[in-house]
Amino acid sequence: MKRSITMALLLLTAVGIAELKGAPVFYVINFALQSGTPGAPLPTSATFDYNASVPQFTNFLVNWDGLSFDMTNAANSPQINSFSAACVLGDTGAAASFLLLTNCGNPVSGLTVTTWFANGNLNPQIFNFYSGDAMGGNNFIQFTANPTTIVAPFNTEALGTFTVTAVPEVGTWSLVLVGLGLVVGTRIASCGASTGCSDPNRSC
Repeated sequence: MKRSITMALLLLTAVGIAELKGAPVFYVINFALQSGTPGAPLPTSATFDYNASVPQFTNFLVNWDGLSFDMTNAANSPQINSFSAACVLGDTGAAASFLLLTNCGNPVSGLTVTTWFANGNLNPQIFNFYSGDAMGGNNFIQFTANPTTIVAPFNTEALGTFTVTAVPEVGTWSLVLVGLGLVVGTRIASCGASTGCSDPNRSC
């Protein structure tokens, strides 16, 4: 339990350092399938970089059913239609899209959903992230992209939920490990000073 808490704190620290540096943080999206045509696949990968200090998305790529979708421009300029859910905090642009991905959850309320949706029946095909009215209402935020290479329509649709996880860069982890080393070193020195312990393997 203590190890899990420590690792969680290290991850939060690493992300916080990256944000303080004004550097983009790398994120991975994990998907779950709720409905779709028989055999409809989940996205095989989805990642993006997000710089909260700008705010701006870069390198936002999703791969689904053999198609690659560059969501970068769409995520930086989402479609917002009378959407006032608390999870978006009144933000617009890339900041609103980021909150859609990380803060809205599913559902937001009894009549509001947050989903991903892919449709191969259209020409061109689409991949979509959405939060808003569940029954086709007029209150929503969404962003949608077409594949980088257009193919003939095919009979596959899929819809589901998602979660987003931050993955700190190597340089950021280095800073965290240096800080952790300083904490451990201080603890050992304190142990020796208070108990006369010179063995770093002994517990204070």
